[in-house]
Amino acid sequence: MWDNLSILEEIGNRRENDNECLQTAFGDDYADIGMLQLCGRGIAMGNAINEVKEKADLVIGSNDEDGIAEYLEDSFSYNK
Repeated sequence: MWDNLSILEEIGNRRENDNECLQTAFGDDYADIGMLQLCGRGIAMGNAINEVKEKADLVIGSNDEDGIAEYLEDSFSYNK
């Protein structure tokens, strides 16, 4: 069975173990913990369970607060 971590590991394998292409991952539940740890920056959603928040590099706004959109806008704004 494929889960988030298995899929990302397979992508890395197909890219000759180049996990650098896996820079950022977003998650909120148990199934996301491995993925957050594999990627360069693991980001937990504000509505994530505590275990995910503890493993993440950063906690952002929740799904209801458009946390990912806000993070991407702040990270890639050309008007800074």
